[in-house]
Amino acid sequence: MSHQHLLVIGAQRCGTTYLRTLLDEQVAPLATVAEVRRCGFMTGIELTPFPVHARMGHQVTLAARRRGAIVRPLGDVVVLMPPLSIETDELARLVEITAAAIAEATGARPARGHAATARRAQAAPSPRQLDAAPH
Repeated sequence: MSHQHLLVIGAQRCGTTYLRTLLDEQVAPLATVAEVRRCGFMTGIELTPFPVHARMGHQVTLAARRRGAIVRPLGDVVVLMPPLSIETDELARLVEITAAAIAEATGARPARGHAATARRAQAAPSPRQLDAAPH
């Protein structure tokens, strides 16, 4: 593999680790989030069951748009598919908007006893910090 290819792979791994950290700290603790699934940057945030007529996934997307982000619903799963070229501050903002949109649309509060709830006020480590950490 070329040096450039290895740099791209390293940057993607670092970015996906950063995304996982952001989601774990800001989205997963919400009481109305049942599960967060990821494959690389593709993310599915499954909401707890709501009546079908509530169209909760759609309500979350509308709340996200009001905040400046476009996310996609698949039923009550909110889908994030940021571009691989996204900057870390933009990725942090996307997750922040998504968490706020879920909270607004669903009336969510952080789940009690969730370990990430206590850390929400702290910033997620940057990709540079994650890359420097021992593996």
